[in-house]
Amino acid sequence: MDNNHKIYVYYMIKYFKSPYRFVIMRHGESLWNKHSVFTGWSDIPLTQKGIYEAIKCGKILKESNIIPDKIFTSSLIRSIHSGMLVNDQLDDKIEKSTSWRLNEKHYGSLNGVKRSYLREMYGKEFTENVRDSYTMLPPLVNNVSADREHFPLYMNDYISDKLISGESKEMVFKRCLPYWNNTLFPYILSRKMPLIVTHKHTVRVLMKHLLDISDENFINYKFDDKEMLCVSINNKGKAVYTKKIMIE
Repeated sequence: MDNNHKIYVYYMIKYFKSPYRFVIMRHGESLWNKHSVFTGWSDIPLTQKGIYEAIKCGKILKESNIIPDKIFTSSLIRSIHSGMLVNDQLDDKIEKSTSWRLNEKHYGSLNGVKRSYLREMYGKEFTENVRDSYTMLPPLVNNVSADREHFPLYMNDYISDKLISGESKEMVFKRCLPYWNNTLFPYILSRKMPLIVTHKHTVRVLMKHLLDISDENFINYKFDDKEMLCVSINNKGKAVYTKKIMIE
């Protein structure tokens, strides 16, 4: 066994406990993240901080000898750009694939509205439930932000009848599940390791499925913006080990 292979084995054992594995992360900070605005499917660019975060993720993966075979992103620019920046830090040009099924939760009429407005109207607890509850739909609001018109909204047939009502996390899971079952899971079972660059609530619903978290306990499952998650699964598609890598 040469030295490079020993290093590879060391890091695989350190971060993973199964040959079926992947890394998942949230995109870097976007402009609306910075200003605490419900972003959803609005196509918002990264801030300078968000660019730095994505670059940092790529450097950490390289230093940890965790080189993905393929990068999967959502169809939103903040996810795609983050994936490109991660790839730029790695030695190889890595194949990439995008899917709208990995998009963030659509917030309906809340898209483009500041969280402070919702807190003032409904209170802090209600606002947190909007963000964390598995089954709750976003409330309908009339305070349409002018900023919403400055950025394109990603559109497809799936979302066309949800532009006002938005999605619950349960709905996000149901539209993510076919992509997991038909694309991501078979890819992982082939002993390829993907990097999934997506969005906070998309990560949360996917991990709910892999960890068998109940609907009632979902509200307690958090995913830190400043982490990448190394996930080992079994051949049934359930998580057997997870390890966080903090990027700050």
